[in-house]
Amino acid sequence: MMKKTFRRYLLYVILVIWSGMLHAQGGCDLLTKLNEDLAQAGPTLRPFFEDAANAGGKGVKAWKNMLDANVPTSLRTNIGALEALSLPKGSRPNPNTYLDAGYISNHLGKFDDGAVRFTTQSNIDNYGTLGPAEAFTMPKSEFDDLIAQTGGDLSQIESVLGLDAGMLTNGDAVIAWVKKEDFSGLKMPSGNEGGANANWIPGGVTSGGVSEAVLDLSNPNLPYRTFPF
Repeated sequence: MMKKTFRRYLLYVILVIWSGMLHAQGGCDLLTKLNEDLAQAGPTLRPFFEDAANAGGKGVKAWKNMLDANVPTSLRTNIGALEALSLPKGSRPNPNTYLDAGYISNHLGKFDDGAVRFTTQSNIDNYGTLGPAEAFTMPKSEFDDLIAQTGGDLSQIESVLGLDAGMLTNGDAVIAWVKKEDFSGLKMPSGNEGGANANWIPGGVTSGGVSEAVLDLSNPNLPYRTFPF
């Protein structure tokens, strides 16, 4: 039994080291958390990590990114979600293949108060719309919470939303609210969208833990309201 346990720990240590995530500070906590997730997930997750090790540790990196985003354990131990994050943009599966209908319904229900879009005036002027047919947005209710938490600090908002640095702090930012009755095409992000960057996380959550979804903002006549900041 001790030999088996030692081999299991050794495997996990190797996985974490290969992924470049075991540092002098916090390495033991990370290993403990990995073991907790593996114990909760049952026997299905360990083979995934073993295969991930052979693929250069991409699966473990995906798990760590989701851990940093503070996503629920059920999502962090979802093999389909981990695989999606391990794949390059353009080849990720439809979220319907790894997220159950209840999860998706509850998540999209967060947008009943409308959706908030962060963009730039330059993009609006250049394209004539608030965004593309698969534009990233966040729930209005969580936007209100985010403004209260950050005091409207755009650099903090960039970090929480997983936006590229400078997108909102270059003096060109626009924050727009679209009512639910005015938008269409609301769905879970797949990570293949044009706006998906290296910070994308499966399950409709930003790298800072805020809910997100994509919807069609390509209508040039779409009504929306902007917020001063």
